[in-house]
Amino acid sequence: MARIKKLLEKERGTTWVLRQHVRILCEWINAKNQNHLIQNYFHDENIKSIAIYGMSHLGITLLYELMGTDINILYAIDRNPNLDVPIKVYSPDDELPVVDAIVVTAFTFFDDIETNLKRKVNYRIISLEDIVEEC
Repeated sequence: MARIKKLLEKERGTTWVLRQHVRILCEWINAKNQNHLIQNYFHDENIKSIAIYGMSHLGITLLYELMGTDINILYAIDRNPNLDVPIKVYSPDDELPVVDAIVVTAFTFFDDIETNLKRKVNYRIISLEDIVEEC
């Protein structure tokens, strides 16, 4: 019985995370439809180069959204550094090259990720959720 309860709790957590992703994507699309583009956030904050932390759906969407703009995406950070994406992918444990900011797309785990990154770098660490909500 305890095992079933544990599985149900994990499933509820996954459902909550997916709902948060859908919420962010809807806000992102609505902002874009009103011509509030994500790259404008970086312009306003004088951020010219970024790394993307988390190359799941949101990370890949952000990558392709910013490709072709003047925002330089220097690399990605992911626990799976062997991803098939058109930029270099580092593990969170690797030495990370200098960027103006790291955008964390795994925003539901932002606090833990930010804490770990701050031990390694002194770059700005920004949640994708905060960026989208400001657009």
